[in-house]
Amino acid sequence: MPRDSMAHTFKVATLLCLVCALLVSSAAVILRDKQQLNRDQEKQRNILIVAGFEDELEAGTDIEELFRQIETKIVVLKYGTYNSDLDPKDFNQEEASKDPKQSDALTSEADIASIKREERHSLVYLVKKNGKLDQIVLPIRGYGLWSTLWGFLSLDAQSLKAGPENLKVRGITYYKQEETPGLGGEVENPRWKALWNGKRVYDKNWNVIIKVSKNATGETEVDALSGATLTSRGVQNMMKFWLGTQGFQPYLKRLRQELLSKE
Repeated sequence: MPRDSMAHTFKVATLLCLVCALLVSSAAVILRDKQQLNRDQEKQRNILIVAGFEDELEAGTDIEELFRQIETKIVVLKYGTYNSDLDPKDFNQEEASKDPKQSDALTSEADIASIKREERHSLVYLVKKNGKLDQIVLPIRGYGLWSTLWGFLSLDAQSLKAGPENLKVRGITYYKQEETPGLGGEVENPRWKALWNGKRVYDKNWNVIIKVSKNATGETEVDALSGATLTSRGVQNMMKFWLGTQGFQPYLKRLRQELLSKE
């Protein structure tokens, strides 16, 4: 076959495409476990940051070593009880939130966080200090302006014992979002995240009172992001959802009774 013929050119192009496709497919299969490990470690890193292990991470302490100090459990959101039949290591919450067999569609009235579906089970992360429960880290998510924001909220376990009106935030972080850089993307700004520390989330009747608002004052308000009204509103809505009766409130109520019973 002449090298300058159309048939030869087509043959070479086809072979080249097949070889490239084979290489890309092989790389995807070979690197799949590595990519999943990197995603898992990034989540663990954010959980450690929101739980106050940032100094240890910056000092170079291994993520897996630090994460052994955190107990991971699976909660049945509807009842607030633990599910010991599921293994936290095998549970992918993001996939569960999309799977009709593991999640439920939300009505427009209930879906204030604009997540469409809610998983029936959720991971929770328990941080202990000197043998006592110190923090509860909860996964949260909700839609902002352009994307769903995925993050973690840390609550002070000891303040929970004194009543819901005393429950305070210990930290917040987001590990996946596609909001506008410099505006909504400022949810990842350490200065803004630091504003959440010490804020109260409930009144004595378990009503969610923490707010994201302009010119925030007091123990229940956090400054809205400048120039990012819809992202700020999304953060507010996800707090109301995940701290409400459809989110982790049943679990937090049960956990408080458990803590009180141990005194």
